[in-house]
Amino acid sequence: MTKLATSPTNVNQVVFVLLAYTLLQLYLRRMGRTDLTRRTVPRVRSQLMPTRSVVIIYCGGRFALLSVLEYTRLLLTLADAARKKLLAKTKRLQ
Repeated sequence: MTKLATSPTNVNQVVFVLLAYTLLQLYLRRMGRTDLTRRTVPRVRSQLMPTRSVVIIYCGGRFALLSVLEYTRLLLTLADAARKKLLAKTKRLQ
């Protein structure tokens, strides 16, 4: 049997998807469109699943959306002191 990774991010994503699906089902029923309730699963899944990978950096009320490649390049071009500080921080968080 395969062991599944259950990080807080994975759990949050599952909870979000289930909540979004449930709210959509309730909305469709309230609007009298029960004919659409069975056909919404693929559409909901396609809208909620990520289509590209991005890294979001947030600091001081501002944020940046970077591709994984841009983020990697940013990390690799940091000064030695900053890179060591970042490595120590990530080790603590892990």
